[in-house]
Amino acid sequence: AESKDIPVTPQIATALIISPLNPNVFENSDVKLSARTNTGVIVTPSWSLANQNYGSIDANGLFTADTVTKDSPVLVTATYSGIETNSNPISGSTTINVKNLIPDVVEIKPVTGGLSIDEGTSKEFRAEVSMSNGTKFLAKDNVVFEIRGNAPAGVSLSYDPATGICTITNSNVVVTIPITVRATYTNPNGGEKAYDDAQIQLVDKIQRVVDL
Repeated sequence: AESKDIPVTPQIATALIISPLNPNVFENSDVKLSARTNTGVIVTPSWSLANQNYGSIDANGLFTADTVTKDSPVLVTATYSGIETNSNPISGSTTINVKNLIPDVVEIKPVTGGLSIDEGTSKEFRAEVSMSNGTKFLAKDNVVFEIRGNAPAGVSLSYDPATGICTITNSNVVVTIPITVRATYTNPNGGEKAYDDAQIQLVDKIQRVVDL
């Protein structure tokens, strides 16, 4: 018997699927989107944003987030027409959540040595800030150092925002005593705060000699 070719009707795509779906992206970073039809064909669509206040997207689907003061959703729509769609326009969408970076942890760190200051000397400290995306930096602006409670006589604290260095001077304590120093960092975008309390030992010179 003579065989006959049976014509195959091509599948016509009716929708776009966007990947990744509903991703999170931190402010001032980016995420790459891609699109395929519901028939599995990868295509290059036109991209658009419902709100351009929180970021931008280029022709290749690269979304770049702007600085935000709170978590902000952005609806992204992809539109395509071609032979896969029988020239009919199809679309798909996803929502990108632009996340505000917030300070998670602050740690007071001595520039050198440990957390004690001998009488007649000074010591320098920095505030290391860990953000919600895992990045760390030594703070300069937006950080405040303070001695908690009443500072003992002969003890002073100063801070230079140009260098990010806090200097604590132990001029003449009459007895070895601990003080609590707090460093508070304020996020310049959203106003969120994080702080660290460090106990610093002020060592009396006479007591130190006795201990030796």
